[in-house]
Parts: sequence; structure tokens; C-alpha cells
Amino acid sequence: MSSIKPNSMDLLFNHSSTLVTLNLADTGLSGNLKNNILCLPGIQELDMSQNFNLQGKLPELSCSASLSNLHLSNCQFQGPIPLYFSNLTHLTSLILSYNNLNNSIPSSLFKLRRLTHLHLSFNSFSGQIPDVFGFQKLTNLYLNGNLLNGAIPPSLFSFPSLEDLDLSNNRLIGHIIAISSYSLEELYLFGNKLEGNIPESIFKLINLTRLDLSSNNFSGVVDFQYFSELQNLVSLSLSLNNQLSLNFESIVNYNFSQLIELDLSSLSLTRFSKLSGKLSNLKYFDLSNNKINGRVPNWSLKMMRSSGFLNLSQNLYTSIEEISRNNYQLGGLDLSYNLLRGEIFVSICNMSSLGFLNLANNKLTGTIPQCLANLSYLEVLDLQMNKFYGTLPSNFSKDSELHTLNLYGNKLEGHLPNSLSNCMDLNVLNLGNNKIEGSFPEWLPTLSHLKVLVLSNNKLHGPISNLKIKHPFPSLLINC
Repeated sequence: MSSIKPNSMDLLFNHSSTLVTLNLADTGLSGNLKNNILCLPGIQELDMSQNFNLQGKLPELSCSASLSNLHLSNCQFQGPIPLYFSNLTHLTSLILSYNNLNNSIPSSLFKLRRLTHLHLSFNSFSGQIPDVFGFQKLTNLYLNGNLLNGAIPPSLFSFPSLEDLDLSNNRLIGHIIAISSYSLEELYLFGNKLEGNIPESIFKLINLTRLDLSSNNFSGVVDFQYFSELQNLVSLSLSLNNQLSLNFESIVNYNFSQLIELDLSSLSLTRFSKLSGKLSNLKYFDLSNNKINGRVPNWSLKMMRSSGFLNLSQNLYTSIEEISRNNYQLGGLDLSYNLLRGEIFVSICNMSSLGFLNLANNKLTGTIPQCLANLSYLEVLDLQMNKFYGTLPSNFSKDSELHTLNLYGNKLEGHLPNSLSNCMDLNVLNLGNNKIEGSFPEWLPTLSHLKVLVLSNNKLHGPISNLKIKHPFPSLLINC
């Protein structure tokens, strides 16, 4: 035990019979723990978490029967959970996450009826989840990030006090049977191989704030309005369920008063109905990687709340509706990898709160609107792989917050505008594969934060370095 002096350890064990709480978290302990080194008969709370070089088997604790809180997360412990853990009948909190523990989860562990928190996430546990009953007090169960397989036992959805259940990123299969843990607030099942219909019992979990069913094999048709019965829902993700269909049509007036995050990406959607007025607090909406075509509706841009992000990338959109002068609060818009054609409306700058704009890999033409260079909050502008022509905007302001400008693969010409020197926060400047001409400007090396500079396949000439600057491009990682 590297960070504990020998005399300190002697003092510890001289008082072992009266020691109630021992906190050695994040103290730099390393190596293997000797047997019985933590044999402390009066101990109730033991925390040795975040000792990243502490390894070997879990410590011997069979003589610490009064232990109620055991936190050993973020170490390098290996092997199975010892059987004697089931004798720690006073345990209320057992935190073993982020180790290298393996083998199956012993069913005897579920005999600890006083447990309120059981965290076994991010280990290498395998086999099936034990089918047990009687957990009256368990509020938090985290089994995510393991190698667990088989079906989810029905008993797991019946614990009466359960608030947080995370079974994500395992190898679980089969259907979800009825859920009767009505106290559930957070349910994470993503990254498994669950199949069948989403059970109707989910829509009765009125305390749910977060629900993530993404990356599974759910199927069938679900009326989207049913999710609105979960009026406390803050985050909903159904993405990457290719066989799941959503019906947005409804004769019932519904809304999501609390919903902030909605992920409906990779669902093979071909359309979605007008949702404005139903999502009054939405800040993140992901509809990417679907098959939605036609025009991007104005209402979808207007419904996002302050600094909201709308991801419509990898669809089949062909145009954007004219953007009105009404107040927009959209902070980020991703329309990359669509089929957008024609020119960008100057009215796009009516979205004055934009901090992120990605229109890359489309078929847009015309000149780049000058007003984009004056958007006060714009940090990322990506227009690469389109058919823009003309010159670069010449009016980048001194207050520019731009840190990524990617115009690669267009037909831009003319000189690099001097106003680009105002973009002192630039990290990425990619102007490659255009028709830009002239000499390399003297101000270019003054962009001290520049990490990626791509000017290849243009008509630039002359030296790139200003000899008056002693250390040009101090942060540059890529230059081509």
C-alpha cells in the first residue's frame, strides 16, 4: 500500500476494533492487498475507489460483518466476486464498477436484502442475470458495460423501489416482459439485442425521466403520442432500431412538456409530422440517418429552444424552406450528407444564434453568403464538398468566435481575405481543392491556435512562413 506509511497502518490496526469509517479513495494505492489486511470488525463504511493501480483479487472482508457501504470502483481488481460477500448482510451500498471482475454474478449476492445501491458496471461479468425476488429497498442497479447474455429475468422489472436501472451495452436478448417497477426514473437498455414490441407497460412508468432503448432489434408500430404519457420525460432515445416504425399521426392533442433530448436517428423514417408546439423545451433533436425527403420545414428550425441542436444529416432532403425573420434560438444545425441543391438563402443568417452549421456533402451552388462571416456566435462552419463558387466572404469580424472553417472541395477562387486574420481562435482551416490564388498572406502564421491547415490543390504560391515571426504556427499538427 504505497501511500500509507507503516506507522500509519500500525495506528490503523491498533484502533481496528473501534474504526467505523475508512476512506482511502484516490490515495495512490498500488499492488495487491494482502489477505485480512482489511479485517476490521467494527468497520461500516470502506471506500478505496479510484486507486487505479490497485489490483489482484477483491480484499478479504469476511470478518467485517457490520460493513454497510463498500466502494471499490475504478481500480484493477480481477477475478470473481467472492462468495463470502453474501455474508455481508448489512450492506446497503456495493460499488464495484470499473474493474476487471469476471465470471458470473453470484445469485447469492441478491440475498443482501438491505441493498439500495448495486453498481457492477464496466467489468467483464458474463452469463445470465440471476432471477431473484425480494429486493424491497433496491433503488439503483447498474449492470451496464459487461458481457451478460440471455433474457432479462422478469423479476428485475418488479422491484418496488427501483429508480435507476442500467442494463446497457451487454448481450441481452429476447422480449421485454411487463414492467411493474413504477418508481423507475431512469431506464437504459441500449446496446443489446432485445427484440419484439415495446411493451405497453413502459407507458405507465409515469416517473420516468430518461428512457434509452436504442441499438436493439425492437419492431412493430408505436404511436409516438404514447410517449407523451410520460410527462416527466426529459430524454428519449429510440435510435438504431431498424425494424421499429413510429406513427406520428394522432387525433389526440398531446405534448412533451419536459422533453429536452429526442433521438430518432437510424430508424428508416421516411417522414414525420409537424411537431411544433408539442416539444416546447427541446434542445437536442436527432433525426439523422433516416430516409426523410423533400424540404426542411421552417417549423423544425423554429421549435428548438435556446442553443438547441438539430441533426438532420444523412437524409434525402433537397431544399430548405425560406427562413422567416421570426426569432430563432437554434444553436446548431447539421444537414450534411443530404441532396440539398441550389443556393443558400441569405435569410439563413436570420438564425443569429447559430454556433454550428454543417452543410457539407451536398450539391449546393452559388456564392457563400457574406452574412455568415458576421454571425456572432458561429464557431463551426463546414461547407465542404459542394459546388460553391466565387470568393470567400471578406468580412470576418474582429469579434469572430470561429474555430473551424472547412470549405474543402468547392470551386472557390480569388485571394484569401485579410479579414480571416480576425479569426484568432481558428483551430481548423481547410480550404483545399479549390481555385484560390495569390501568394500566402503574411498574417497566416499569426493564427497561433491553428492545428490543421489545408491549402493543397489551389493556385497559391510563394513562401508560407513570415520570417518576422520567430515561431510561426506553434500549435500546428497537420499542414498540407
